[in-house]
Amino acid sequence: MHMVSPVIRRVFWALLGLLLVGVGALVAVLAQGDALEKAVLGQISNSLLTRGHITAIDLNVWDEFPLVSLSLADVWVAGSGTGGPGAGAFSGDTLIRAERIGLTLNALSLLTERPRVEALTLEGATFVLAERADGAWNTAVWRESGDTAAVAFAVDEVRLRDVRLQVGEVPVYIAEATCSGELGAAGLQAGIRAELEVQGVPLEAATQLVQAGEVWQFDGLEVRAWGAEARGTMGVSGEGVQLDLAYESLRIHRLQDAGILPKSTDWTSRAPLRGKIEWDGTTWKGHAKCAQAPLNLPRGLAPWLDGAPALPFETTCTATCWFRSDPDGLRLDVPRLQLDAPGLTSEGELTWSGTNLEWEGRLEATPVALAAFPPLPSFTWDSGQAQATLTVHANNRGWGATGTYALVGLSGILGGADFQLDAQGSLNADRLLVARATGAIDDFQFNANGSIENPFNPQPLRGAWDVRIPHYTVQSDGPTTPWWADLDLPPGSDVNVQLALDTLRWEGNRWTNIQGEGKLMPQRLVASGRLAAYSGAVVWGAEATWSPAGARADLTYTATSLDVRQLFFEMADFGQTTLRSEHITGLLDGDGQAEILWQADGALDWPALRWRGDQTLRDGTLEGVEALEAIPDYLTDHRMIAPLLNPTDLREKLRSIALQPLSTPAMVVSETFILPFAKIQSSDLHVTVEGSQFLTGAMDYSVGIAIREFSQMLEDDIGDIMDDGLGNHLFINILGTPDEVEFSWDREAQREHRRRNLSQERDKLKGLWKNGKSYN
Repeated sequence: MHMVSPVIRRVFWALLGLLLVGVGALVAVLAQGDALEKAVLGQISNSLLTRGHITAIDLNVWDEFPLVSLSLADVWVAGSGTGGPGAGAFSGDTLIRAERIGLTLNALSLLTERPRVEALTLEGATFVLAERADGAWNTAVWRESGDTAAVAFAVDEVRLRDVRLQVGEVPVYIAEATCSGELGAAGLQAGIRAELEVQGVPLEAATQLVQAGEVWQFDGLEVRAWGAEARGTMGVSGEGVQLDLAYESLRIHRLQDAGILPKSTDWTSRAPLRGKIEWDGTTWKGHAKCAQAPLNLPRGLAPWLDGAPALPFETTCTATCWFRSDPDGLRLDVPRLQLDAPGLTSEGELTWSGTNLEWEGRLEATPVALAAFPPLPSFTWDSGQAQATLTVHANNRGWGATGTYALVGLSGILGGADFQLDAQGSLNADRLLVARATGAIDDFQFNANGSIENPFNPQPLRGAWDVRIPHYTVQSDGPTTPWWADLDLPPGSDVNVQLALDTLRWEGNRWTNIQGEGKLMPQRLVASGRLAAYSGAVVWGAEATWSPAGARADLTYTATSLDVRQLFFEMADFGQTTLRSEHITGLLDGDGQAEILWQADGALDWPALRWRGDQTLRDGTLEGVEALEAIPDYLTDHRMIAPLLNPTDLREKLRSIALQPLSTPAMVVSETFILPFAKIQSSDLHVTVEGSQFLTGAMDYSVGIAIREFSQMLEDDIGDIMDDGLGNHLFINILGTPDEVEFSWDREAQREHRRRNLSQERDKLKGLWKNGKSYN
C-alpha cells in the first residue's frame, strides 16, 4: 500500500483540480475520458524515480458517481538500485508487477480534509523486496513532493488476491487478504486479515499495521498455522525483518508433516508444544516446552542400536528446548530434559550443535529397560537398580562419558549361574573405574576394584584389577566347558590382575592365603604367586595359551614344609592305593613342573599330561604299607631265602619305618605315575623302590631289600651273613592291582642293581687313583 499511495495522491490532486475550476469545466473534462486518463498516467510517471509501465488505464466517473473508479492493468515498476543498461542511475529489477490495481474513490470527499477510498484491489501481483549491494532496500522508487506530503485519506477496504511477496530469501503467498485504515503524511495505519502461505506453510493472520516510511510494524499479530495459534509482533524495515511470536498447542507431528522437523518412521509424537519464536531475517531463535509428551518408537531402538529388538514402545518426555538456527547451523539447548521409558528414567541437560552433542544428568534403570536394548549373551537381569550421574558427549569421531555410577542389588543369571552384584565407581574420558564391587556367582563370592581403559571402544582392552575372593570351590562334576572362552580379549589388549583368594577348594583340597598377580593378553595368561597348603607354603608360576583347538598350561612350583600325610589325603593319594595318606608322615620339600593340555571342548587331555618333580621328605615315617608287609610272606616260600629269614622281625621292620631324609624324583607321563628310584633308609633298614603305576590302577614296582637286613635274623643258627660290599639286595617284583597284588622274584632288577653298584665302585676307584697320582 505504501507503494500505491503516491498514485492515489496524484489521482486525488487531479480530481481536486477539476473541481476547483467549477462544475462546468468538470463536466467538460469528464466528457473527455482519454484526456483524464493521460493526466492520471502523467501524474503517476512523474512520481517515479525508476522506470515503470502501465499497459492500460480504465477510468469510470459516471456509472456510480460520486464514486469514481480507476483500474490500472498490467502494471510494472522497477526497484531502486545502481547501474544497469539503459537505466541510468537505477537498476531494472522488478519491485512490483500486477495484473490489475483497482481504485474506487468518493469524488465528493475530495472537498473534505480526509478524502475517502472506498476500495483498493490488488490482483495477480508480485512484490520483490530485496537488499541492494550497498545495504539499502530496493523500495525507494517514489519522488518526494511537497505538494502531496500533507494529503491524508481513509481506506474502507483493501482487497488482495493471488499476491506473491518475496522478502529476501523468504517467499510469501497471499491467497486472500482484506484490510482497512488510514493513509496520511505520517504513513499508513490499517487492520488486516489474511490467508497466506509463508515458505510453503499455509496460515491465517490478523494484525494492526502501522507504516511510516520504510518501517512496517505489525502489532497484535495473530497467526494460526498447523492447527496452532501464535500471538506477537512483526516489523519490516530497511534493516530487515523482526518477528516475535508466542505460540501454544503446536503439535510435533504437524511440524514433521510440514518439514520443519525431520519426518521419520523411526519416531512419532503428537505432543503439544508451547513457547516463543523470533526471526530477524537471518536467524531463527526461541524455545519450546512440552510436559509429559508422548513419544512413540514404532521399532524401538533398532534404528540406532545394532541388535536391538524392533519392538514398539512408548515413552514420555518433559523438556524446555531453546533453539537457534542461523547460516552457521542449528543449536539446541535443553536445560531440563526428563525422559521416562519402560524401566528407564533420565533427567538432565542437553546441548546439540551440528555434529556435537552433550548430555549431563542422571539415569536410573531397572531390568525392564533391557527389553529395549540388544540382548547380552548368557546374561539376564532379574532385580536391582542401576544409577548414574553422567556427562555424555558425542561427535562424528565417536562418543564417551564421564561421571559416577552405582549398581544396587543387581541379581540375575550370568553364564548359567546365579549372580548378585553391588558396585560403584566412576567414568572419565578414557577409563572405567570400579572403586568397590562386591558380589557372588553361585557360591563364588568376590570383592574387586580396578579400571578398564577405553570402555566405549573395547579394541583393544586394557586395565588393572585387584580382586579378593573369600572362598571358592571348583566344581568338577558338571559338563566340561572351555574355561578360556570367557578370557578372550581383542587384539592388542593387556589387563593386569592382582588376586587375593582366602580359600580355594578343589576335589577335597583346601588351599589358603593365595596371592597372585598376572597379565591377561589375547589368548595368553601369565601369572605367578604364592599360597599356603598342606600346612606349608608353595610358590608358583604359570603360563596358559589357548586357541579354538584347545588350551595348554605350563606350571612350575617350589614347595616348602608340606605335611605329606595331609598332601596325600587331600590329593586322594594321587589316584593310587599302594601308598596312602595313613601310611606316611613327614615334611616334604619339592619343586617341579607340569604341562597340562585341554581339548577344544574343555575336557582335560589326560594322555598328554606331563609332570616331573623332585621331592625331599624330612622326618618321615612309613606305617603299615601293605605292599611292604606282604613281602616277608612271599620270601618264606622262597627256598633260597627262607632259611635266612625271620619273617616276624622283617615284618616288624617293614611295618614301621622311621626314615632318614629321603630324596626322590617322580613323574607322570602317558597316564602313568613313574618312580624312577628311591632309597628308603632307616637306622636298621635299607630298602629301594622303583617302578610305575598307571592311573587305571595297574602297577609294576620293584622293591629291593639289602641282604644285611637278614644278617641278624638267624645268627645263632648259621652265623653272620656279611654284606659283600656291593650293597647286594634281594628284589621283589610287585605286579597286578592294589586289589589283587602279585609278587615275583625280580632277577632283572637284581642284575641292574649289581651293574649300577659296580659302575659306582669303578668310578670311586678311578677317583682314588687320580687323587693318588696328584699327591706324588
